[in-house]
Amino acid sequence: MVRAAAPNSSVQVAVIGVNGRGYSNLHSAASHPSLRYVGFCDVDQASFAKADKDHPGTRHWTDYRDLLRDLGDRLDAVIVATPDHMHAPVAVAAMQLGKHIYCEKPLAHTAWECRQMRLWAEKKGVVTQMGNQIHSSVEYRLATRLLREGA
Repeated sequence: MVRAAAPNSSVQVAVIGVNGRGYSNLHSAASHPSLRYVGFCDVDQASFAKADKDHPGTRHWTDYRDLLRDLGDRLDAVIVATPDHMHAPVAVAAMQLGKHIYCEKPLAHTAWECRQMRLWAEKKGVVTQMGNQIHSSVEYRLATRLLREGA
């Protein structure tokens, strides 16, 4: 993901959208020894139960703007796994505060939103990544190869 501000310190991460892909992302990323979750956000409070089993004591928010405001400089990066119509607004809000972003696909709904995300990432010098895991799986690569070979 990103390097923590100080050597040997942890990267402080918040997850916005903790159900479905959000839970999968937070579960996978948690295996990194330098990652520490500092906040979970979801409009559906029932979504916190599963995440809390693995990461008890992580603070909750139901509005991403409140999470970003409250965590401020204690936050290094944000995983965005909300319903897709909110990917760009959430990611841009976090980038405007200088937070690194991992965002699920689709990245945005319009070319304008994508351009805004690129501009804010450049302006703030943050690292961004979009989740495309399924397209690197064996099944997808095999299907692509078979199609290219004329099958």
